Amino acid sequence: MRDSLHRKLFFAFTGIAVMPLLLAGAFLGLNTYRMQERQTLATQQLVGRGIAAEFRNFLGSLTLELEEPARRHGLAGLDPKDRADLASGLLAFEPMLVDVAVLDPSGKVLSRSNRYHHQSVEAQKSLAHLPEVALPCCRVSAPWAMCAMTKPPTSR
Repeated sequence: MRDSLHRKLFFAFTGIAVMPLLLAGAFLGLNTYRMQERQTLATQQLVGRGIAAEFRNFLGSLTLELEEPARRHGLAGLDPKDRADLASGLLAFEPMLVDVAVLDPSGKVLSRSNRYHHQSVEAQKSLAHLPEVALPCCRVSAPWAMCAMTKPPTSR
């Protein structure tokens, strides 16, 4: 009987000493995890806002850069070969561009150039339904250039 009473007291006192420590550790660990998660989310939001602001600035500067050739070349008076050369030149000028299309004010594609593949005539349909065309980035009454930024195809 002494053995069982000794065992019972040992487990009771050990439980009294260890259980509060385990509960406090679990509580503190959970609170620390939640605090770090909130801090991480706040940091990610700040970084995301910064990236979005930088991307908006990039698109704004790109828009200004695209308005300049439209004004200088007078896209309405260019023949198809010159419009194709202009689209290819814009691709060569900006490495982030993948697809450049020269449009008329109604959104019809006048010329298109793609960095990775040749566009057939069937693929050069009207783009007037796209939001980029519905809200033109350039304030030019003549045809203007539109750039679609897409991810390049990945090859493995």
